[in-house]
Amino acid sequence: HWRTAVAVGAEGAALAGQGLFDDAEPLLLESYSVLTEDPNTMSVFVTEAGRRLASFYSEWGKPELAEKFLATAKPIIQELEQFKRTQVASVGFGSQ
Repeated sequence: HWRTAVAVGAEGAALAGQGLFDDAEPLLLESYSVLTEDPNTMSVFVTEAGRRLASFYSEWGKPELAEKFLATAKPIIQELEQFKRTQVASVGFGSQ
C-alpha cells in the first residue's frame, strides 16, 4: 500500500541521514517502487520519493544514479495524473 511505502521511505531517509547508506538503499528503492506502481498514490509522494532517491545517491557519491531518478520521476508523475483524470472523468466528475 502506498501509505506503508511512504513510511518505509521515511525510515530509509532516516538511515541515510545517519550515513547508513547500505541499510537505507533497499528501503528507499522499495518505497519508490511501490509508490510509482500504485495508481492511488498522490503525485506529491511519487515526486518526493524520486527526489529523495536522487538526493540519497548524490550524497552517497553516485551521481549517475541520482540523475536516473530525477529523469524517471517526471514521466511517472505525468502518467499517474493522467490515470487520475481518466478515473474522475469516468464517474462524471470534473466534466462540468
